Amino acid sequence: MLIHTRCTFLISSILLLSTFSVLSQTSSTSVDAQQQSMAQDYSQNIVKDDIYAEDFQTGLTAANEGEFDTAIALWEPLVEIGYGPALYEMGLLYENGFGLTKNATKAFELYQRAAKIGDPDAQFALSLMYAQGSGTDKDANQAFYWVQRAAAQGLARAQFNLGVMYQNGEGTIQNDAKAVEWYQNAANKNYALAQYNLALMYFDGLGVAKDKELAFAWNAIAARNGYPAAEKSNVFYSRALSRKELIQAQKTAERIYENINPEN
Repeated sequence: MLIHTRCTFLISSILLLSTFSVLSQTSSTSVDAQQQSMAQDYSQNIVKDDIYAEDFQTGLTAANEGEFDTAIALWEPLVEIGYGPALYEMGLLYENGFGLTKNATKAFELYQRAAKIGDPDAQFALSLMYAQGSGTDKDANQAFYWVQRAAAQGLARAQFNLGVMYQNGEGTIQNDAKAVEWYQNAANKNYALAQYNLALMYFDGLGVAKDKELAFAWNAIAARNGYPAAEKSNVFYSRALSRKELIQAQKTAERIYENINPEN
């Protein structure tokens, strides 16, 4: 039986889908934190059609190869002129101590500069730092403000966090319907944690009409995307359906998956 507990929004000093992403993330249920292995993937930050892109991208390549001194030398001039992606990446280096002495306060300052000029990754990072009081005082209202900004720009992990904050009433008024809205947005981008939480919302009828078939479908998609808790929950959701309902729910899951993964 699934045990439902108060949501804990995703807090990590190192960010998913960012450089060197090692993420500990907790969904709205009592599941073990999922640890992402160390990754050196700067591909989310490729910038096109601007005069600083070449130096920035060369720095990304160097950092991917562990040549942090080269990356820092290329990015420091870009930081001086307030170039958003470089501000964000240097923030990551300071936060995680890659090529630089770890310094949460410096990371916070860099994220804040980038966030104010509209960088969504930096807005998300800034939200996390406010949420956990890293490099600054804890401030749930500021955490909500900045994750909302990042979510509005389409960042799936920010959309997920925003959903959890609405569900918990963290930095805002508790609102299950809003939580469902943002889980849905992130789920449609194939973000497994949002898919998992959306399934729970449908199963319990929180913020949305109860629908056990859709609950099964979204959990099945999260499991297909490799989320361990969803894989363990498949049997639970299956047992809540008749054979006929289960067949229909499986078809629904396949249709939704194809819609959000058109290349597959």
